[in-house]
Amino acid sequence: MRFALRHVMPRSAPVAWQAFFHDERYQQALEARSDHDVEILERTTRGGLAVHRARVTSHKQLPSFMARAIGSDRLSYILEQLRDDAKRELRWKVTPPAAADKVRAQGTYRLVATPDGCERLVNGEITVSIPLVGGKIEKAIGGELQRSYEESAIFARDWLLQHTEEVA
Repeated sequence: MRFALRHVMPRSAPVAWQAFFHDERYQQALEARSDHDVEILERTTRGGLAVHRARVTSHKQLPSFMARAIGSDRLSYILEQLRDDAKRELRWKVTPPAAADKVRAQGTYRLVATPDGCERLVNGEITVSIPLVGGKIEKAIGGELQRSYEESAIFARDWLLQHTEEVA
């Protein structure tokens, strides 16, 4: 399952990028409204890219068909991000601890300039190769991921308007 999301942001790409990835206040506010736990595993720089790895565990209980397929009632995964601040682009990959050879989830997150601010462009692909339930799991994860991005876009727009200003 492939998806592409676009969200208009009320600030320029440099201002929004700075807020989203370098402002501790934004990170704390985002974490406070989160429905999952995040354990940082690695934060470093490699080849000019910021590398971020974390274990993410959802507070929500999975539907029974998904829980049986992955062997857990909570979604947990390793999130790997490679961030290029100069290009304002982030590549992400999600690897579950169970059935990692059967699940592929990856994509990009970019900010691009527009005349009135910027757009957040999120593209991704989720493939679950588990007989009988793979397609249902893809749709469930894809739907949840898209819902999460839509909610975070509202939060991000509001936060940018309240906490940032354009710099000439």
